[in-house]
Amino acid sequence: MKLKQYEIESRVEYFKEPIGDILRRYKTIKKYAYILHDKDADTSPHYHIYVNFGNSGVDSKIVAQWFGIQESQIERIKGRATDMLLYLTHGQPSQKHKYQYSPSEVVANFDFEAEIEKSKILGDFKKYSYAEQLKYIDTLPVAEKKTADMASKIIVEELKKYK
Repeated sequence: MKLKQYEIESRVEYFKEPIGDILRRYKTIKKYAYILHDKDADTSPHYHIYVNFGNSGVDSKIVAQWFGIQESQIERIKGRATDMLLYLTHGQPSQKHKYQYSPSEVVANFDFEAEIEKSKILGDFKKYSYAEQLKYIDTLPVAEKKTADMASKIIVEELKKYK
């Protein structure tokens, strides 16, 4: 599969060199964030890695070769990229029962916390107007717009209740 962003999950021992070295080596990787999950009660130490290639798509077979892992350990991001970024620290409400990693443990070449906060604009009418929320949707990558467009339709329906 050829995508613009991926989630990579693999146990520590499968990597032959430091994750940061791999990520910095390939200029096609525009954004990355990763964390070592070594405090989860029910699993062996493993990495969660987010990679984004900007406007270019890269085949998952090539990405697997870069990291020296199986292609099956590279997946399409389910939902929005910010969902994946939240997962790095177990920051989603459904993960409150898991160990809560500190954002300071995440290594990223961008401000991943700011990106997560920015994504919370959808549906927050106390802070943001409908126009501001639509403007935010326009800034999203094409792959995420469909999900956000569905959210905007829900927002419109909610607005109708107040008229």
